[in-house]
Amino acid sequence: MTAVTDDRRRPGAAAGTDAELAGSALTAPFDGLRRQLLDAARAFTGEPGGLDEILSGMVDDVDHALAEPLEIFPVCHHSPASAIAMVRRLREKQPKVIYLELCEDLQPLLTELRNCRLPVALQAFASDLDGFPPDWGPLSVVAPITEASAEYQAIAYALETPGVELVLVDRSTDHVFQWQRREPTEAGDAPTDPAAAAESTAPGEEANLHGEAVGIEIGDLRPRFAELEAHLLHHGKVRHWSEWWDQYVEQPLSGADHDTYRQVMVLIGSLFRRLTPEGSPHLAGDEERERHMWTRMREHLAATGADPERCLYVCGAYHAASRVAEFGLHAESPSYEVTPRTGTVWQYGVVPAGHSAIEQQFGLAPGSVSIAAATFAKAVTRSGVKT
Repeated sequence: MTAVTDDRRRPGAAAGTDAELAGSALTAPFDGLRRQLLDAARAFTGEPGGLDEILSGMVDDVDHALAEPLEIFPVCHHSPASAIAMVRRLREKQPKVIYLELCEDLQPLLTELRNCRLPVALQAFASDLDGFPPDWGPLSVVAPITEASAEYQAIAYALETPGVELVLVDRSTDHVFQWQRREPTEAGDAPTDPAAAAESTAPGEEANLHGEAVGIEIGDLRPRFAELEAHLLHHGKVRHWSEWWDQYVEQPLSGADHDTYRQVMVLIGSLFRRLTPEGSPHLAGDEERERHMWTRMREHLAATGADPERCLYVCGAYHAASRVAEFGLHAESPSYEVTPRTGTVWQYGVVPAGHSAIEQQFGLAPGSVSIAAATFAKAVTRSGVKT
């Protein structure tokens, strides 16, 4: 593998087109993925010279993420390759603190996973609302947990390893609804209910509803607009996003080393991010979450004196390619202020979940989560890693 070089490129500088992108991480097993990313970048670059800027920016994003003193571990949900890579990295690095992209107020539920048979879902529920429109209720958030996921492997490691602290750093479930996109009705400025707002923003986290619950998963790594996803499916000659991911990312990553894994994941997150249309509500929401997460991590480090070298930040690959001013331990603008929660009282619990329910909730191909579980089990046996 050719590592990302340290020389910083000027914004908009020539990227060396295919060669520079190939040299960053995409070696022979990733030829198919390289073609897919380059074709997508060409197809959705609307300005002269824009392709070079995107390709150069992708490589710079990898450099930016991997140079961060607090190690970033990018993941994709329900990815056996991410889960196996996570297990290997945890055993090698043996971090003392793991920061995880998951709603911070779900933290007390994690110890209950010791008594559960997966898959399950962490749930926050509120029926008596204080600070939200009454017709929004009841409010519910669920976060499914499966064994074949990087986040569960990180949680299990922290629960089973003495002296390891797990810290959830994503916005609270209360903030999920505070930040919900609100659209005016014909009568004026009254907001829509959260379910209607969520259904209008697919694909993305706020579109992932099962019943009345908003679904939360770490590592939602899909294109942020339908035309890009349709382009990738068409040129990849597959029918569903799960098939595209398995063929062009999952299989090549299954035997990748740690550095290659991280670079490939950040490259994909970077491309999807850079091709997201300006003004997209998804991008605004993602950036708000990133400001929150980096603020919480800096607060924890300052309060505990933990050594960043012994910490690991587990987040979706899309967030690993972040360029918000609050990014990193040496952020340009570290003064982000987290708004207070409303007066709503939330109830918490762990509820049963199933592979088919998760697939329906997050728009995955039928059978894909079950296949991921079987693939993960085989990979554990084949590789000899201990989960």
